[in-house]
Amino acid sequence: MNSSFLTKYLSKLTLTINIILTVMTWFYLIGTDNPIWYSIIQSYVFISFDTAKIIITVICIVWIVRSITDYELKTVLFTQADIQKEILKELRALRNSKEMHNADTAGDNFRIDFDKVDY
Repeated sequence: MNSSFLTKYLSKLTLTINIILTVMTWFYLIGTDNPIWYSIIQSYVFISFDTAKIIITVICIVWIVRSITDYELKTVLFTQADIQKEILKELRALRNSKEMHNADTAGDNFRIDFDKVDY
């Protein structure tokens, strides 16, 4: 199991919750007749009710697209992180084997000259 396994599923859960809440909010804002939010908006900006619905729809669509894009970005980043972890493991294994090989060859180069040994 990769270390980012849980994070991937948390990211997917966040995306799902985000989309569900956005759609529920959109249904509430579009489906209500004479809502309080429209009275507040109309007191500051003079727009019609249909224009307010269109603006809210566009905002919700942009929010959903942003959520999906964030999820895809996180998925790509987690995949890259997993690949980099595997590359790092391979490089560490290669370095360890090279160090062991160097230690083995250093032991093989050791020679005793018996002509110069004092008795």
